[in-house]
Amino acid sequence: MESEELAHRFRAMAEGSYRDVPLFRRLALAFAARPPLLDFVSSLPDQALIGGLLFSTLHYLVLADSGEAFAVAWHHEEQAPGSVADLEMGLEAFVLEHEAAISAVVGRHRGAQTNEVNRCAYLLPALAVVAAARARPLALLEIGSSAGLLLNFDRYSYRYNRAIYHPNSAVTVVATLRGRMPRLDVPDVGWRLGVDRAPVDVADEDAARWLLANIYPGDTERAQRTTAAIVLAREHPLPVATGEASELVNLAQRAPDTLALTVITTALLMYLDPSSRIDFRRAVEEIGATRSVDWLMCEPPGVLASLGADVSDIVMPHATQSGFVGPVVHIATDRPEPELLAVTGPHGRWIEWLANETSDVEATIPTS
Repeated sequence: MESEELAHRFRAMAEGSYRDVPLFRRLALAFAARPPLLDFVSSLPDQALIGGLLFSTLHYLVLADSGEAFAVAWHHEEQAPGSVADLEMGLEAFVLEHEAAISAVVGRHRGAQTNEVNRCAYLLPALAVVAAARARPLALLEIGSSAGLLLNFDRYSYRYNRAIYHPNSAVTVVATLRGRMPRLDVPDVGWRLGVDRAPVDVADEDAARWLLANIYPGDTERAQRTTAAIVLAREHPLPVATGEASELVNLAQRAPDTLALTVITTALLMYLDPSSRIDFRRAVEEIGATRSVDWLMCEPPGVLASLGADVSDIVMPHATQSGFVGPVVHIATDRPEPELLAVTGPHGRWIEWLANETSDVEATIPTS
C-alpha cells in the first residue's frame, strides 16, 4: 500500500473509529504524518489496520512493560489527553525500536479480540425468557466466545439504572434501562461450552493481557470490569474449545439431551459472509429436527436481516433508531416465527426491552 493511501486511512481512523478515543486519535494522526512510521506499517500484513489490530498491538506492548518511557507517556496521555508534548516523537522511536515485536504480535492475530462482559445486560433477560419457556436447566453453547466470559453471566451482579440485581459479585454489569423492566430470573445452567476460532486462555497472563489490550485506553470502567471477570473466570474455569461456526451441528451433540440447548452468538455473524450466516441458521434448524433448540443473537440490524425475510421484518424497523442499535433476536426451532426481545446500545450500555416477559425479581436500591 502506498504511503499516501496509508496516511489517508490513518486520518480516516482518527476522524472515524477513534474520534472519541483521544489517545488513539492522536496516535493515528501521528502515523499519518510521519513517513518512517508509514514505511514500517507498509511492511506489515494487511490485517494490521483491520479492526484496530495495530493499535491493540501497541497497547499490548505498553501493558507488557509499563515502566518503558513511551508506556509512561502513554499512561499520562490516557489520563489527561493533550498533556504529553512529545508523544508523536516518542511513538516513532518506540515503533522503530520494537519493529520485530510489533510484527510478531500482528502476525499471530487475525484481528482484535474482545470479550465485552457488559453484553450480559441483555443476555441475562434473554436467557431468563428461554429458561421460563423450557422449564428446565440450560445447556449453553456460545459460538465466537473469545475467552468465554459471557458464560459466567450467572455469577455477575447487574445494575439497571439505580437498581442492583443479584449483588455480591466482584463483576457488575451496568446498563441504562429504557422503558419497562425485563425478566431477570437467573436460570439454572447444567452445561456450558464456548467455542472460538482463536480462544483466549484467561489462565495465561499473556493471553489475558491481549484481551485487555483490545479495550480502548481511557475506558477505565470497561477495563476494570474485564479484569474482574478474568479473575472470576480463573476461580470458575470456563470450558472454551477451538472450533468454527460451521461445526455447529457436531458441537451441539456434546450438550446433554436432558437440558434445554441454547445457542448464543453476539457480534459473530457480522464476521461471516451472507451465505455462511444462512448456513448457520440451517444448522440450527438441522439440530432442531432432533431436539428443541433456542438461538439468541445480537448483531447489527442489516446483518440479522440477511438471515431471512422473517428476521428482516422484525429488526429493520429499528435500524434507523438513534444511536447504535443491536437487536436481540430469539429463534426457537419449535416455534413458527422469530421474536425480537430487545434493542440495545453498544456493548449493552443501554437496553430497551420489547418482549412481554417482565420481572418480579427484587432489586436493591442504593441509598446514596
